[in-house]
Amino acid sequence: MASVLSRDLAIWVVIIAVAYILFCIIIYRVYIHPLSKYPGPFLWKISRLPQTYYLFRGTLPWKIHQLHEKYGPVVRLAPNELSYTTVDAWHDIYTRLPDRSQLKKDLSFAASGASKAGENGPMLELDDEQHARLRRNMSHAFSNANLREQEPIIMKYTNQSIDLLKSQAGEPVDLSEIFNFLTFDIAGDMVFGDSFNCLTSATLHPWINFIFARISGAALISAAAKFWPFSFLFTPFIDKKLLEGDLKHATLSKERLDARLKIDEARGDFTTHLLRKLNDPHGISYLELVETSRMLIVGGAETTATLLTGLLYYLLSSQSPLTKKPYLFTLTAAIRKQLSSPSEITLPSLETKDLAYLSASINEGLRLFPPIPGNLRRIVPKGGKLISGNWVPAGTLVAVNVLSANTYSGNFLYPHEFRPERWFKDAKGFEGDNLGAVKPFSLGPRNCIGKGLAIMEMKLILTTLLWHFDIELAEESKDWMDRVRVIGFFVKPKLMVKLKEKEGSAEEFRQWELAHGLDNAAPNGAKLEVESL
Repeated sequence: MASVLSRDLAIWVVIIAVAYILFCIIIYRVYIHPLSKYPGPFLWKISRLPQTYYLFRGTLPWKIHQLHEKYGPVVRLAPNELSYTTVDAWHDIYTRLPDRSQLKKDLSFAASGASKAGENGPMLELDDEQHARLRRNMSHAFSNANLREQEPIIMKYTNQSIDLLKSQAGEPVDLSEIFNFLTFDIAGDMVFGDSFNCLTSATLHPWINFIFARISGAALISAAAKFWPFSFLFTPFIDKKLLEGDLKHATLSKERLDARLKIDEARGDFTTHLLRKLNDPHGISYLELVETSRMLIVGGAETTATLLTGLLYYLLSSQSPLTKKPYLFTLTAAIRKQLSSPSEITLPSLETKDLAYLSASINEGLRLFPPIPGNLRRIVPKGGKLISGNWVPAGTLVAVNVLSANTYSGNFLYPHEFRPERWFKDAKGFEGDNLGAVKPFSLGPRNCIGKGLAIMEMKLILTTLLWHFDIELAEESKDWMDRVRVIGFFVKPKLMVKLKEKEGSAEEFRQWELAHGLDNAAPNGAKLEVESL
């Protein structure tokens, strides 16, 4: 009897001790912690569990946006994490410090085991000096001169996609899938010297599904790693296919790259430029080349396909206050007015023709549907740092939440509405918009090196598509945005549209333009000059 009582007493002592420790932790994190002055929900201040819950649900970016609308431009998302929506925060977090150093990345992604490149680690995880070395070696590939040389590759596959769409005209088509076919074929050719043959087979290459699994798996594993040593508790909630995606992606990347290395021809593609300094002390190692090729495929294909899909949805579903028609009609009219035949769809043409509405539409698409919508976390260095006017202690995770900054009511008028005219200089009604808050390609030394390529691809693809087809959103996709999720990247449902091939002469187009009230659709009072991102 005494032993039973003693055991029960011991259990209660343990329970009370644990409860007391948890109580002390809660009191410290809410009232004493160096971040206690920053606003945020009670549960988020004391634990990372709420953030992880919404991540696993795929709704975290929109939840963080709600918190910013409630608490303001800076929100405490976890015991040691702050999220911002201000222009100042972009500069304070992502640009160089006075000593030329940078805030370090949060390497939980690497710690999760989601990605390992070998001797030096993947490019995104390198220290400042190594990252700068690798970036210097990549800069020639992404120079304006070299990007212009890639135009034939982009147009080759863009025209293939048009042929595929023509064969499916008259029936509902999933544009999200077509954009994936197109951008991955382009990226495969530019990086490995050969496409994935998605457009010719009208199916996604199995490797691409591994890429999607890898991105989602890495995000979930990274979140679970924050709860070490209890990370294993999250394993049942992570699809086994996501856990396997990275290994398969790495294996196939190496096989593809090895095949490319056997090609002696200097194709002028991205790999050609990197090979010039392969195994040079100031160049790039083989293992770094493998990891870089993986990064280029993901960054050069998935993100572009995502933006094109989101942009088409907004163009189709949003009405212009001026014409009372979908914005797609206005953009289509602008393109067909300036370009009389597909042969005119070239980079020089797009730069010289009056296609400001195209640039404005792409900018607005990047604002509302940024390919990377979440937090690009950095760690505050020793001694702390002033961020957006307030001192933040060392060790704090800080980030600008991209989607929140882009849609915060303190930054924009009609923040959730697709309004390309806000990007025109001197556009009436939008003078108070804080366009500098939109940084879809990030900022500073680690910003996206492929910005020029992405913009070039989007312009050529979108212009070609709208020149050839009249497009209408299918009924089943009217609620498309409500079904989008984010788990490392946008998990997109099918974007079903109806296509009608463009027919007729310039005069017939003029009649179409008049019938749709698009003969004078430029934004009222706006100069046709577009603010740059």
